[in-house]
Amino acid sequence: DPSAYVNPWINSHKITDFYIMTNWRANILDVWLEKTGRVVNEVDNLPVRFGSFAEEFVASEYATQTGFALVHSESGIAHPQYPFMVGHIDRFVFEGDLAAASCNNALFNSDGSCVASHLLECKTANPFNQSDWGEMGTDEVPMSYLVQCLWYLALTDLDRCDVAVLFGNSDFRIYEVYRDKELEELIIANERLKVQAETDDLTRLMNRRPFKRELSNHIYEGIKKNHPVAVMMIDVDHFKAYNDEYGHL
Repeated sequence: DPSAYVNPWINSHKITDFYIMTNWRANILDVWLEKTGRVVNEVDNLPVRFGSFAEEFVASEYATQTGFALVHSESGIAHPQYPFMVGHIDRFVFEGDLAAASCNNALFNSDGSCVASHLLECKTANPFNQSDWGEMGTDEVPMSYLVQCLWYLALTDLDRCDVAVLFGNSDFRIYEVYRDKELEELIIANERLKVQAETDDLTRLMNRRPFKRELSNHIYEGIKKNHPVAVMMIDVDHFKAYNDEYGHL
């Protein structure tokens, strides 16, 4: 359940570019399901196995270089006000309280505040893409990662999210992204408009636009993984009375 760690005290508007946010958000639930073992990604190849190993290595190297304690939780976090805001944090960072860091079931206090000092996202990158990253210690990270960090800061109500990235096997860097309320409000506003545009007012179900998009995605995945794809159509008898009462769908 992505709402396992719902923070009921987050009430500020949060999280950039609408196009980037749409592309990044499309896979967030799938990534969380795979990371937490709810679903099994049947693709088993070297890049996939390396990705799992690399995250652990990057987190370990970050802890070694900073001296901070890290907590990894498989529970997702959901925003109480905006249901489309969910996420899975790579690591919760504790700058000095090792006792709190070991308490994996108490990431939030009773008042809703997060007990961690800040967050950590672990990344690996191709050395040939170093030009996409700025000076170490700044927030000059690729836009998709910046949006991801802002999204997570909004969920946890924290002010800082570090990005630890390993280029190849020799260049390790740490970047610091700080909360930007103006950027958060822009992203939230754009995302809310997208949700409204793709939701039927009467039934609260997604309308034709996202249905066509999701159907195309599933067909593509079925072809790529050689899996069957099924579509079910349901016809409701005597639905005219419902339409006459509440309006036609």
